[in-house]
Amino acid sequence: MKNLKFKDYLNCFWLFFSLLITQTSIALELNQASVRQLGLNSDKIKSLQIDLQKLKLNTKDLSSTLEPVLSLESGLDQSQFKTFSNTQNLKDTYQKNTLTLSKNYDFGLKAAFEYQLNRANFDFASTTTTLPSSQFQNIFGITLQQPLWQNSLGERTKSQFNQADVEVIRKQTILEQDVETLQIQNLKIFWSAYQSEKNLALAEEQYSRYLKLTEKTRVKKRLGYTSSGELPQVEAELLSKAQDLKQKKVIHQTNLNSLIDSLELIQKKSDLKLNPKFLDLNQKAKTVIDKSINPESTLDYKNQLLKVSSLENNLIATESKNKPQLDLIAKYYQSGIDPSFSESLNQARTAQFPRSYVGILFSYNFGSDRIQTEEAIARQSLEIEKNNTQKLAQKINNNIDQMKLNIKNLLDDYTQITLQKKLREQAANEIEKSYNQGRSDISLYIDSLNKLSLVTNSELTAYSQLEIAILEFENYIR
Repeated sequence: MKNLKFKDYLNCFWLFFSLLITQTSIALELNQASVRQLGLNSDKIKSLQIDLQKLKLNTKDLSSTLEPVLSLESGLDQSQFKTFSNTQNLKDTYQKNTLTLSKNYDFGLKAAFEYQLNRANFDFASTTTTLPSSQFQNIFGITLQQPLWQNSLGERTKSQFNQADVEVIRKQTILEQDVETLQIQNLKIFWSAYQSEKNLALAEEQYSRYLKLTEKTRVKKRLGYTSSGELPQVEAELLSKAQDLKQKKVIHQTNLNSLIDSLELIQKKSDLKLNPKFLDLNQKAKTVIDKSINPESTLDYKNQLLKVSSLENNLIATESKNKPQLDLIAKYYQSGIDPSFSESLNQARTAQFPRSYVGILFSYNFGSDRIQTEEAIARQSLEIEKNNTQKLAQKINNNIDQMKLNIKNLLDDYTQITLQKKLREQAANEIEKSYNQGRSDISLYIDSLNKLSLVTNSELTAYSQLEIAILEFENYIR
């Protein structure tokens, strides 16, 4: 057998390490903080963020209407048309080039700067003409169009921009609340999974305890120490606990699946370790209950004001759009034409041959009630939201009072249930000792165990409900 080299040992080591990595499952410990962190990477929240980006993109599309536009048109025109003087060249060839820089302004003005370079070649039918057979034409021009009625001073344009900006701000605040709402929903699912895990562990513990109690009672019956009906009662409870254990397993598996789906995890259910952090919620709940909230400082109220502002801008833009169009138009051109390109360009630059135009453009749509209907819808929508704003402050106050009352009741429940659990544990221990000594009935012992199981489950439920209620309150008043 040949001796193995160091390289062979190294390859074997890496092979063993790779197999170890592929066979080892990565456990994931979950608590409230990690659930929040994982939730931020979920597709649901990414979808909300995409909606915001789409809205911002719409705003950019609107902004792009005010961006400068550079265009170039170039073409060749050949003609053998007759003229009005009944003369005809064999062929006229025109090479036309037009460079235009245009821009719209937020105060409504449309401006266009134009440069034309044209070249004409003539194939004359008569050889006696003294006209040049080739000429250049240079033209510099500017066109201004200012709305005087519809979109006067850019009122429609400015209103559209204001509405777009308000909608982005409003969507941003709504997104923050929606993200927190999804996070709270994830925490509810997390607590349900953790509670079902604890219920399953408690069901297993109870089944094991009743299994031992059943064996112990059977021994007592063989020795003749049991009372009438004691063994059947214990065996019936054992069957009940066995059935309860099966149900708890199904519930826990369902809740784990919901948690994995909600957080979009790739881990197996067996690789999840639920380890919530238990905080002292007493002081936090009391602070929430005593906190004074101005309804106008909440996001709900601010969002409503933004909604009203958006509709106000929409009404302004709608009314402006439906006004008759009356635009003032001014045009000015400088041109030069000569067989020499440089001379033609010089003539255009020095304005030897100018041309100007001033006019008015008027247009109006009529014959339909679309305009009146569109304005009525915009006006009514605004009026409805203004009325809602007046009622919203009271509604927010009522919701805050209801949420505070709910937190107070949950805090009282949690405090009382915690005390109940201590008393039930004490009672169960004492009754167990008494039963083992033959001084208590089996039914009393079973009853104490069942009540201890119920209060243990209730304590965890009360804690999770209190924590969620505080988070929902903080999200509502933010």
